[in-house]
Amino acid sequence: MRRPPDFSPPIPPAVPPDGGAAPAVTLSGLGWATATLVCWTVTPLLVKYLTGVFDLWASNGWRYGMAALMWLPFLLWTIAKGKLPAGIWRRALWPAVFSAAAQVAFVGSFYFTGAGMVTFGLRFQIVATAIGACLFFPSERAIVRRPLFLIGGGAVIAGVIGVASLATPEAAGDITPISGSTAASPDRHTLGIVLAIVAGIGYACYGMAVRKCLAGVSARLSFSVISIYVGAAMILLMVLFADAPVAQLAAIDGTQWFYLILSVIFGLAAGHVIYFTAMTKLGVAPATGFVQLQPFTVAGAGYFVLGEVLNLRQIACGAVAVAGAGVMLYTQHAVSRRQRIDRMRTLDTLPVNEAVAMEEAELAGEEKRES
Repeated sequence: MRRPPDFSPPIPPAVPPDGGAAPAVTLSGLGWATATLVCWTVTPLLVKYLTGVFDLWASNGWRYGMAALMWLPFLLWTIAKGKLPAGIWRRALWPAVFSAAAQVAFVGSFYFTGAGMVTFGLRFQIVATAIGACLFFPSERAIVRRPLFLIGGGAVIAGVIGVASLATPEAAGDITPISGSTAASPDRHTLGIVLAIVAGIGYACYGMAVRKCLAGVSARLSFSVISIYVGAAMILLMVLFADAPVAQLAAIDGTQWFYLILSVIFGLAAGHVIYFTAMTKLGVAPATGFVQLQPFTVAGAGYFVLGEVLNLRQIACGAVAVAGAGVMLYTQHAVSRRQRIDRMRTLDTLPVNEAVAMEEAELAGEEKRES
């Protein structure tokens, strides 16, 4: 007996066979990615410069306090429009806790070693993200177990250890430790790298918390709410631990004011907006891969601006670390492409940094509402 014809419309695939629409590689997209790299190159240099102006707690307090003020109008506008998601303050609490802890370690590392070494140490963030995915997201262990991914992770670890172990006093430039001592030693460099690694772990936890707690929330709104929390925390720590923070601020000259404000705009405000735009214009994986050049641009600029010198062996180890991060990103991207995941979602499983996590959390929420 013949089956009656089925006239119901076919169910469209979740993702088109070509893996979903991807932003074309355009001059505009490359321009936004380049602007992101510029922001993320200048910021570590400015943070390093400010170690000679403020102590750790004052630097964090004034910078994040100003960043919170910059994001406040956008947040107030969202509230006035009635578009603030329910429970956003509660949902953003854990991401803010990890962000604040990572920020203290990140800025603290500059008081012990150079900007170039800090950015190489931060490559450990992608390894920490992979470990966190294995522990808390069992469905993602398939990517982490792939040999190429593990090789990349091993290269990151070996490269970071190499950069730290081969440190010389020249690598830190003019060190301004928290204690006030100006003595440079290999132990100080090692402590700086350790703090950078701790910051990378903190930022990895920050990214995973964003993904877990803020799905469906606009990346810019997530960042603005978290900035208010972290700004308040940094100001509190400044009041508790900084040495006369108001006097430190009052003592700076016009040039130092300019660099302070520039560090806030590039590092904590416009820099993230530019990165979000680059991911939209160019795609998440290409934009993120482009930004992996940051350690080399910071090290190169640090040589001319701060007098920081990385020896050839350190540069080689740094190249191994960055290449390892690239291999991990490529493996994740390749697996996602074979699974025909939308190209804007190819780093969804293991967001390499907190900005990617915010963008992916927003996209995940949009897809959930449409389904």
